[in-house]
Amino acid sequence: MTSQAITATISGPSGGKEFSDGSTDDKWDANNLLDTIGSADLGQVMPGATIDHVQVEYTAGACLWRIQDRNTLQVKRWGLGSVTGQGDYDGAAIPTYVVSPADILTAYPTAMDATANQTNCLAWIQTSKGPEGFGAQDIVDSTATALNSLVTGDNLGTFYGTTLQGFSIQLEDLSALQKVQLIGPDGGTQATWYGHARDAGHYFSNLTVKCNIPISKGTTIKVTCTTA
Repeated sequence: MTSQAITATISGPSGGKEFSDGSTDDKWDANNLLDTIGSADLGQVMPGATIDHVQVEYTAGACLWRIQDRNTLQVKRWGLGSVTGQGDYDGAAIPTYVVSPADILTAYPTAMDATANQTNCLAWIQTSKGPEGFGAQDIVDSTATALNSLVTGDNLGTFYGTTLQGFSIQLEDLSALQKVQLIGPDGGTQATWYGHARDAGHYFSNLTVKCNIPISKGTTIKVTCTTA
């Protein structure tokens, strides 16, 4: 597997700290970022600290991050990274959070697709059950492609009985999102949203949506995109 340098700053009203890791691409259960001074976890160096911004930068491709409990694996806060040199403090704001001693900061990067006219994609999908990392590799230009869970490989329909509350899509650098479609179990389109390229106004996301749509068994979420 390939890897890339991931750096982060976590801050709040009383200050913050810097973290880093040489993170393995496309690996969910690893890539724990440690502080750059003492090489310790988030919860070890900032226990009890109030934070309101998480800025994560990756080398090339795309990247998800999350703050989670090391024991229960509960995701406390989550977001998208930005490519190195395109940090955006305002865009990195999170709901205010008090760091627990058991918290860790982890990253899930993916590399640029090496094949022409293909794109790698990551996403956070929020259901009434909680946040879940989704993604797809080798998405051919202008071809609607389903996103599946990065944890289980299952489609969105696995969360049937819950509601889709929103999502944030991040394509690899330089790719543009044409649209996102929610497809029902009968193959019909339940919703369509148009996206965009990431640029100075959208460092993190190609599309972020809030909604409240029931999920049925067999529901899928698909993206259509183009490379630069």
